[in-house]
Amino acid sequence: MRNYSDNWRLLATLVAEVTATHQSAVARDYSEHASAQMLGQFLAHATLTTPNLCRGSVKALLAGEQAWPLQDGTYRWVHVDVSIDQLEELGLIAFYGDWCSVHSDWIKDVQALDLSLQPMLEALQILRDIRTANAGFAQPQYSLPFDQALQLLAPSFGERTATAWLKSLEHHAGDCRWPTRDSRLPVAASTQLWLLLRTQMEPPQAFKRWLELAGIGFSRSTLPTCRWMSGKCSSSNWPSTWQRIAHSQHR
Repeated sequence: MRNYSDNWRLLATLVAEVTATHQSAVARDYSEHASAQMLGQFLAHATLTTPNLCRGSVKALLAGEQAWPLQDGTYRWVHVDVSIDQLEELGLIAFYGDWCSVHSDWIKDVQALDLSLQPMLEALQILRDIRTANAGFAQPQYSLPFDQALQLLAPSFGERTATAWLKSLEHHAGDCRWPTRDSRLPVAASTQLWLLLRTQMEPPQAFKRWLELAGIGFSRSTLPTCRWMSGKCSSSNWPSTWQRIAHSQHR
């Protein structure tokens, strides 16, 4: 059982003000630099294709009050007689950053367990299937309509470069999608994402959004490089914000 945030390494690094990655914040060539900038801009403007996995959404899903989209475009209703508070208390699930994570292993011989445990196991299986796109469930993905994404990126990178990059993403019904938990967020893209978010909101709100996108959306996340930044991005703004968010992650 894990009774700590999935982002604990990330948060510990932020508070310690050290770099948790061997990646360079400087792109090696223009193509890598452009890709990092485009990914940062894409994520800063993207929205989830499914309901999020916050506490309220998970509670409504398991109570049969909210359907979950399937990969074929239909929806599935489930109803499991289980308390998410109890699942949290037992350490089977957690909502760090208000996003559901599952902390139980697969059960090989379910039939050998007491029947009273069946609802818990069913709930955990549903949540695992959603997070991993199993059993037909649609996995949360970050999405933008292709035309909107092209309009966003073309002025800075040119239509040809932007189109080529967008075509490298997943596509569905005219939307470009970046799967969650799919890959490592490069440090250059992480930095670009942070800079864009900082132009849109104040540091605490920007950091919470960055943590949501980078910590939830990628299997391995990397820190934005802030030590060389000036003005609004000065590192003097960070320690108190990081510690407040780190504290809230462990409540």
